[in-house]
Amino acid sequence: MAKKFIYETVVKDSQIDVFGHVNNVYYIQYFEEARWSLGDESGFGREYAEKERKGLIVIDFYVRFRKELRAQEKVRVVSEVLQYRKKLVKLEQKIYGESGEVACNGLVTLALFDVKDRKIIPCPDEWHDRIELPRGTRMSRTSILGS
Repeated sequence: MAKKFIYETVVKDSQIDVFGHVNNVYYIQYFEEARWSLGDESGFGREYAEKERKGLIVIDFYVRFRKELRAQEKVRVVSEVLQYRKKLVKLEQKIYGESGEVACNGLVTLALFDVKDRKIIPCPDEWHDRIELPRGTRMSRTSILGS
């Protein structure tokens, strides 16, 4: 089983919409912040991207909203790499509210992008060990997002 990466934040008042809960765009922002945190912790985050001029980009992204989040609520995002291939990384992400219930599920496919050559390239072999996932592990989108 792959290592789970935890990112925590607090809902800001400015992220609340007219319905009194977090606007959907901020759920996506929490996922993005968590991915950068995972990358930084694993050695292929901001510093790597700036130095090597390579970084992970989103290829596709599926989201399922489950529970609302409210102002000043503590939020925990759990990210886990489900699949690691030569050029693609599939990541499951879940946002939990203070109640411990899942507020949102996400499934994202990432690829390593070479900024200089403007193309997708293979991920370095050493990344595999940093995320602690057996190569070729697979899981379907429906099993992650539920019905």
